[in-house]
Amino acid sequence: QDAPAAPPVRISIYSSGSIAAQKLLFRHTPHGDLTSHFHSHFDTTTGNKKVSSSYEAIAEALGCGAKPEEVVFVSDAEEEVRAAREAGMVAVVALVVLKTIILGNHQIIPENI
Repeated sequence: QDAPAAPPVRISIYSSGSIAAQKLLFRHTPHGDLTSHFHSHFDTTTGNKKVSSSYEAIAEALGCGAKPEEVVFVSDAEEEVRAAREAGMVAVVALVVLKTIILGNHQIIPENI
C-alpha cells in the first residue's frame, strides 16, 4: 500500500520590508523571477515581528490558526524566533554567513580559509 502523500510545503515571507518590496526583490534575482515559489507575503502591517500575536495572525491567515505547530518559522533574529514559539509555531534560528567573520581582534575572509 502506498504511503500517504506529504502535504504541500507552502513558503511564505514575513519581512520588515513591505510586501511590494518583497515581491520586487524576488522578481529580479540572478535566478529569475522567484515570486511563484511563495504562497504568501507578510510585513509589519501584520504586527511587530517580536510579538507573538503577530505570529498568531500569520498562522490564522495561513489557515493554521488552530494548529500553529504546523508552521515552521525560520529567522536570524532570536527575538522573532522566541515570539513565534510563544505563538505555538516550530521556530528555528538561521545562521547567516557573512563575507567577513570577526573573531576577537581578527578578521577572517572565508576565501582565505
